[in-house]
Amino acid sequence: MNSLMLVDDEENVLKALRRMLECSKELDTLDLECFSDPRKAIARLAEAPFDVVISDFRMPGTDGVAVLTEALA
Repeated sequence: MNSLMLVDDEENVLKALRRMLECSKELDTLDLECFSDPRKAIARLAEAPFDVVISDFRMPGTDGVAVLTEALA
């Protein structure tokens, strides 16, 4: 199963992206995890690898670069 992480501090953006991905029939086997707190996303990345990480750039507490850096670690 493919895994995808979405990270965005704006709940409306996160919900819209999730709906769009969940409606796609081609992505039925996708393991999707969403985070509005980038620190929680970074903690999750320390626990499990993800095939794809899509992150907002500007977020409070940290930024998308830190999230993606952790994803590559």
